[in-house]
Amino acid sequence: MQGLVGQKQVKCLKTWKDMHTIAELKHYMI
Repeated sequence: MQGLVGQKQVKCLKTWKDMHTIAELKHYMI
């Protein structure tokens, strides 16, 4: 069970990181 929760956290973290990267790219594009 704990491994599943860990995977969820990693997935959320990766998604947040991707969103943050996209935001930075948009910032540089402007």
